[in-house]
Amino acid sequence: EHIIGAVGHIALAISEEDNLIFTQAPEGLAFVQRDDLSNQTYYSDEIGLSDVSIHKIAIDKELKLLYIGYLMGVDVLNYSKMPLQAQPILSSVLANMVLTDFIKVDPITHYVWITTQSDGVFVYNPISGLFVDTLGYNLPSPSVGIVTVDVNSTINKVYLGTEQGVFVLDTLTNASSWLTTNEGLPYNYTKVIKSCPEVDKIFMSTFNIATGRCGGLSVLFLNGTIKNYNWTDNTPGIYPRVIYDIALDPIRELGYIASPYSTSAEYG
Repeated sequence: EHIIGAVGHIALAISEEDNLIFTQAPEGLAFVQRDDLSNQTYYSDEIGLSDVSIHKIAIDKELKLLYIGYLMGVDVLNYSKMPLQAQPILSSVLANMVLTDFIKVDPITHYVWITTQSDGVFVYNPISGLFVDTLGYNLPSPSVGIVTVDVNSTINKVYLGTEQGVFVLDTLTNASSWLTTNEGLPYNYTKVIKSCPEVDKIFMSTFNIATGRCGGLSVLFLNGTIKNYNWTDNTPGIYPRVIYDIALDPIRELGYIASPYSTSAEYG
């Protein structure tokens, strides 16, 4: 009950090995024991957080690092070292206003991909503690309005959701391509991307910038085909359900969609 975040959003990461849940609280960062949810510890200025309003938490379980995202930057925190101390790696940069996944950890290279709404894409190398020179990547201009990122390490792909479509980068060959309405997306503005290499599919959600209308669920198949699945309602003015987030369970082949709206037959 104590956990609170921005409207429609919860920042959350879990380390099963360390028996910890990391999320946000009014004080800042919360550590919660998985096997005793009443065992909660809150951290704020005493560990050097750049802000107490947390928008995103990403985790590198192997290196035991948390990446904590805010409106105007990103901190890194090694949660295995005491005393805990957060270090800013990106500051004074407009990182996230639309509550998307703007930080993604590549579990193979450990690179951290960070999208910003003012300065494009940053790639952080935690081993060196430095940012990678992104001039070596064929990345789009910040003017395309980059809002989200996903990494599929098994096929060396990075997906950037932008206001102009989905930008696909092959990190091995540096080849790039776009997925837009020309390829079958309902709209270009893409706020949600989740890749699932186990079933060879990419799940996306697009929006009409002018109306806020959601295009439902879009799925990219291995053969390049995009299929769209919209919710329908006979009532005029009722939009398809807005998709805030998608979580995937490849073992059970299940997907979970978070939505703020419900009908008499469906719940968010």
